[in-house]
Amino acid sequence: MPQRSIQVLEINERDVSLGGNNIPSVQCQEYERSTVNLRKQLSEILRPTLTAMKLTGHFFGPTAVNDDNKQRTWNFSCFYSALVTLSQYLLIVFAVTSHCHIGLSDMNKFIFLLQTVVWYTQCASGATICLVMMPLSKDKRSRFSKFLSCFVETEPELKGIKAKAVKGLIFASSAAVANTVIIGLFSMRSGGIISLFPPWKLFAHKFVRVAEVVIPFFCSFAMFLPVLMFCITCMLLERMFSTLENKLSNESIHNFTISYVRKEHVKLCEVVDLASTVFSPLLCAIISLDATLICINSYQLVRGDTDRIAIIAFVYWTLFVIVLLLILFSFGNQVHEKAHSFYETIQKSHVSIEDLKEHAELTLFLAHLQGDPIGLSVGGVAVVNKSLFLTLLGIIASYFVVLLTLPS
Repeated sequence: MPQRSIQVLEINERDVSLGGNNIPSVQCQEYERSTVNLRKQLSEILRPTLTAMKLTGHFFGPTAVNDDNKQRTWNFSCFYSALVTLSQYLLIVFAVTSHCHIGLSDMNKFIFLLQTVVWYTQCASGATICLVMMPLSKDKRSRFSKFLSCFVETEPELKGIKAKAVKGLIFASSAAVANTVIIGLFSMRSGGIISLFPPWKLFAHKFVRVAEVVIPFFCSFAMFLPVLMFCITCMLLERMFSTLENKLSNESIHNFTISYVRKEHVKLCEVVDLASTVFSPLLCAIISLDATLICINSYQLVRGDTDRIAIIAFVYWTLFVIVLLLILFSFGNQVHEKAHSFYETIQKSHVSIEDLKEHAELTLFLAHLQGDPIGLSVGGVAVVNKSLFLTLLGIIASYFVVLLTLPS
């Protein structure tokens, strides 16, 4: 707490003048112990998810958040991750090749293959982004590693997040396994997915058949685990702002200067910007491709000539993607609202400011809170919040209405 730390410094200064003790070194040791404890808590929160990502080939390197993560025995982990990611791109090549053979001669087959390509592209791009952005190496620090280092410096309260992260991992793993089983059943019922189409009926049929059954297991985890990591990050960021808010409410905002509050809030916003650099490409890939999938499925349900099994598959896939987007926007919007909630805190505090400098600081702070949206961005274009969700929902609804009004 700032007020308490000032009192400690005053006492220490008197001790130094009387006894000559080196008290600041004691403070440094306490800060180091606090940092080590926070890193340990953060490791306990992130390690289960990072381990799951590592086992499914979407993460490599150490899974602990500490300063001694030096590159040692990553060769096998890197090779395994690269193999899993390349196998997902291989399915894209298979599907695109079938696209080129079929062309527009059969629209139902064309739409089905397009849906398959979009899903494989989302999974492969998500896996690639995680491999590039998230390794926790000290020798060559990733964006995710830099974000975690700055996050620890804010000294947030992390109690209760570990249990939520574990529950999220159980839910995501169960959903990934269930999705893999459903895809396998659909493949068995249809006699194949990509292998049904030329040229794979006559060329490398068995190889493609095995690939389209095995690789979707990794694709399902590539779809769920990065989203889970995004949700955990949102909980961490929300708790970071809550810690500052609790600090202000517990000691009364009148004990702090507006300048201090503004600067602390700006520091937290800088941490959010670091997190945004990590997840911005991932959010761009997920939201854009999921919206495309919803549009493709809507077209196939409204205009396509499909059997009952195919209709069930399209309905399942549409609901599946909608739920995923709802989860993304829900957690992302919580960070946005928490960052802007300080405007209400200032308004309710009835701060009386006589100093002109503090009045200028208050004006700057309110302008900052009412300015550009604060939160995790989608490709650096728009922040994840309710406004973006409603815009996306309006576009998809308009597309669906146009499909219904077009003549057959």
